[in-house]
Amino acid sequence: MLLSIIVISHNQQNQLKRCLDSILTMPLPFEHEIIISDDASNDGSWELAQDYASRYTEISAYQCNTDDYNPSIKSERSGWNRCNAYKHATGKYIAHIDGDDFFINGSDVYKRQVDLLEQHPECSCCMANDLDLTDGDDLSSVTIRHKEKFETGYVLSSKEYLSKYFRESHVFVYRRNSTVDPVALYGGYYVDTLITDHHLQFGDIVCLDDAGYVYVHYKSSIWTKISATSDYIAFSHVLYIPLLIPQWKPVFYSSQYHLGWMLKAIWLVRSGYYLSDENLNWVRRFDLHLYKLFNKEIKFVDKVYLGLFARYVKLLLKFKPTVLFPYKIISLFL
Repeated sequence: MLLSIIVISHNQQNQLKRCLDSILTMPLPFEHEIIISDDASNDGSWELAQDYASRYTEISAYQCNTDDYNPSIKSERSGWNRCNAYKHATGKYIAHIDGDDFFINGSDVYKRQVDLLEQHPECSCCMANDLDLTDGDDLSSVTIRHKEKFETGYVLSSKEYLSKYFRESHVFVYRRNSTVDPVALYGGYYVDTLITDHHLQFGDIVCLDDAGYVYVHYKSSIWTKISATSDYIAFSHVLYIPLLIPQWKPVFYSSQYHLGWMLKAIWLVRSGYYLSDENLNWVRRFDLHLYKLFNKEIKFVDKVYLGLFARYVKLLLKFKPTVLFPYKIISLFL
């Protein structure tokens, strides 16, 4: 099996059909599988998944009930759902797609990504681009989502990517590491940023200058709400990725990009900013000082502590030390 395509859904019957049809029309001239994991849908999505599995030999369908894990943590539903599908994946490469997204007609992005990974065994993933579409808009209104352009075949180092860029997991095809089980390591946290950062432990990125994936924005989605309120700052990869993947601590703590976001998080706490319940749940399992302060009254000692922390980060941003030791001190604050 060369490619495993993981599709997750939750009460998205119409969108799921669109998604599956778009994958089935893609040219995939190698052995592949499409694994659907449906999270306790009650709108017919599960029945639709079963129907496709009965009609197409390359499709299999599984149910995932996130209520078995923690129904209150809405942000983790997709993570558990992906894990449920990942357990059944057998491909050399892994691709992820949400059931409410799709590919433009005629796209061959998966084929081209697999071809590039076959040509670059030193790379752990292949990164393309994607298209932005607001729910209800005509397909003619799509725009390129990320403005940075990388030529096809360009190899982007994992550390450079972590320091400067971010793209959602659906634009990647990953080389599956059969000796490391992300399901056991991350569970419900196996989502966009963590998926990519996990795979980047094992190699660099080969780039594809193509955008066939259509990412659809929905006004009611949790991510739209998070972006609208800036709450996403608190559970950004700046804070939780180094805890889950300690190998990345030197990169995250020394990067100017990440230090800037860390400083912004500190300023939000000092200003008395409180996180929504949805986003508090996301970071609840991490015993971070910043998290605690987002959920309690700021006392004098906390203000002193955060003031010192903020000033230290500002010094790092100003002087940009070239040795690692000054950056390592950050872990003492966290």
